[in-house]
Amino acid sequence: MNAVSLKFVDSVVELFSKTTLDLLAPNVAHPHWKPAVDLHHRIQYAFVEDNHETGATIDTRTIRENGRFARIVEVCDRTYDFSANFQWKHYEQLQQGEAPKLMGTVAPLIDQVSAKFYSRSHGFMTMLLSSLLNRVYLNRINIIYCGQITHDFLEDQIDNSPFLNYVEVMGCNWPQCSLSLIKKFCLKERPGKHVTVDLSCKDVVIDTSDIQELLDHWKATGNLNFRLYYHSNINDEEGFQALVSRGETREKNPNEFRSFFLHETEKSIARVSNHNNIVECFTCECDRFEKCHLKEELPEYHYLLKNVHVQHPATCDSCSTTLPLDQFFECSKCFSDLGGPQMLICGACVVGKHVAHISEVRKACLLDAQEVAEAIAHIELPEWSANEEEAKVQELASKVSK
Repeated sequence: MNAVSLKFVDSVVELFSKTTLDLLAPNVAHPHWKPAVDLHHRIQYAFVEDNHETGATIDTRTIRENGRFARIVEVCDRTYDFSANFQWKHYEQLQQGEAPKLMGTVAPLIDQVSAKFYSRSHGFMTMLLSSLLNRVYLNRINIIYCGQITHDFLEDQIDNSPFLNYVEVMGCNWPQCSLSLIKKFCLKERPGKHVTVDLSCKDVVIDTSDIQELLDHWKATGNLNFRLYYHSNINDEEGFQALVSRGETREKNPNEFRSFFLHETEKSIARVSNHNNIVECFTCECDRFEKCHLKEELPEYHYLLKNVHVQHPATCDSCSTTLPLDQFFECSKCFSDLGGPQMLICGACVVGKHVAHISEVRKACLLDAQEVAEAIAHIELPEWSANEEEAKVQELASKVSK
């Protein structure tokens, strides 16, 4: 770690958010990294916190003079908010003159790790996008359509922003071709990142073929992490019903249902629902990251998926040989004669000790993928108490862990 340059250390540390620095600063002791962490932690805190007692504000001159450490975490347009006590007398003047220059000046200070972007005014949005296109990368975007520049901006963010995890497509007049960008964002395979899209614009229609495309990609990779909300009506209702019937379907009421799909080889699950119109995929990443979105969002499914795909070693009750669980057999005759718990026996013991009643020997009964899918489909929504939910999970998981 001593070999890296101080410039590299500083460039890495400046990407950390305030939350990360709060956790990191007390624990970093390395002499090469601690000064940079302490410096950014101290100065970022001073800029982020508001001083309500003195009424202090940070003007553009202060930002530019202290650009080395300043971070802009939100770019928003309030011109649509007529309830606010603002008089936008200089709106047109700023749009044509100083505002674009100002945005260009402060653009490098927009924090790509946590910055948010929000605008609902077409005129102001055009000015903002012109100033920020190919210069700024964001964490969250709420965006309306104002022509080709909107498409170009969204495409650049989806292709190049390393921290983008939320996109809301708002307003009207979005072209149908925008759906290709939305699907591209959902299908980006970014380990450790779960992304959300809220397609609140009804002009962009999600149809059965689009959902099938997302599921096909999930089946091929088994590593997707996304949630897609859509607000348009599906035209091919019959095709949609046929699609969801391939999974394990559970009805919440006669008009609301969810269909679950369990990946054949990976610890991953997909869900399609007409309740809130959701398509989502979650993948267990416990073996790669400290934070697992599947475990946080759907702990009951996580428990079952983790156990069905992990082949726990077991010991032969006859010769004490340890092997993967899927290499064991059980003998119903010995189980009945002994009157005890189920016995697991290895293949060698089957040949050497159970050949006389080989017809009573069968593969050890394990929970297969279909049974897990059926169990998942019958997991209720989290309406129980903590104790009831734990008991239900243990009951469903008992087949897996025996």
